[in-house]
Amino acid sequence: IIGLSVSYPTIKKMVALGGEIASAGGPPTPEQQQMMQEIQDKARTAGQAIAVLLVIAVLGMATAQYLIF
Repeated sequence: IIGLSVSYPTIKKMVALGGEIASAGGPPTPEQQQMMQEIQDKARTAGQAIAVLLVIAVLGMATAQYLIF
């Protein structure tokens, strides 16, 4: 759910902004740099949340095998 609702739109924004910066042909403006930093921070936070949930799921599956008769 996090991947579809947060990560995917965030990556799309990052690609769009990267294309905008590339098409300008020069260095990014301070506003573009700030926006890219915010997008990267959001992507990093979503990635960390996904990693934590993945670890919880793996631990849950690993312990469930001992709880089922």
